[in-house]
Amino acid sequence: SLPQGGVTVFVALYDYEARTTDDLSFKKGERFQIINNTEGDWWEARSIATGKTGYIPSNYVAPADSIQAEEWYFGKMGRKDAERLLLNPGNQRGIFLVRESETTKGIWID
Repeated sequence: SLPQGGVTVFVALYDYEARTTDDLSFKKGERFQIINNTEGDWWEARSIATGKTGYIPSNYVAPADSIQAEEWYFGKMGRKDAERLLLNPGNQRGIFLVRESETTKGIWID
């Protein structure tokens, strides 16, 4: 449920293309106010940018002030995948990412 006394702003983690007229299309980074999050996996939201309302998949958004909303946070990702991503020729020297460890509880920085 939503916090008492305040509005939590959520941010899109990925692009989403509406599949029904009730859904809301959005781009990664777009911010939302959640109107109703009691319907399970689909939340009614208002886009702060456009003012449009509709349903969004809850697993495509995270609180704007959370670690999940950070560009450098990759969540569940194996070490090999992290290394492959970091060694991409387009990356600058010193780039990093934060992921959940596969073997040790907590967060790991690569």
